[in-house]
Amino acid sequence: MSAVLVHPQASDRLTTKGLEAELRRLEPAEVSLVESAAQAEVVVHASHVLSGGDLCLLRAEAERHRARLVLVAGRIPGIGLSDLVTCRIHAVLRLAEADGETILGAARAARQGDGVFPPSLQGSLVAQLSHLQEEVLRRAGHDLSGLNPRDVEVLRLISEGFGTRAIAHKLAYSERTVKNAVQSITMQLGARNRAQAVAHAVREGLF
Repeated sequence: MSAVLVHPQASDRLTTKGLEAELRRLEPAEVSLVESAAQAEVVVHASHVLSGGDLCLLRAEAERHRARLVLVAGRIPGIGLSDLVTCRIHAVLRLAEADGETILGAARAARQGDGVFPPSLQGSLVAQLSHLQEEVLRRAGHDLSGLNPRDVEVLRLISEGFGTRAIAHKLAYSERTVKNAVQSITMQLGARNRAQAVAHAVREGLF
């Protein structure tokens, strides 16, 4: 496994130096420290108390660079789903419990697109997802996959072996409408074909 390209930063100079010292113990095999977020795969940001200003800074940085973020905080802030997305936060660690090895594990997970969060924050994020599903998407006729009920029904019929003409007949749509729906579904799910779209729907429990 190649070394993770990491840019360490913090809200104050002393914390930055401590973070750098922890990570330098892992060079060169596990971690390679880089000078800027533009060069990094993962940015590790440490802060005793994460402020709204810090989040604004991280959000602006995320807009300029593609690096993923590992946040090390003295006090776990009330992070929202929008913060995770706009700041590309893939891991949150407690400052008192973080050392080179735990930061390395979080950085590796972030590089792979995985997430590492404390249980208290996981519960908060699940609650936010539930609220989003129930109060926002469902009222608009969608779910977290971005599919509406018609899309899900089309996928269900495909999974049962129905072709375009049969689906159009069962749902009282034109064949063109069904073809357009299938094309839209596969694009939304990032699938290459109908089989992949159905497999995704089954994994997500859509039917």
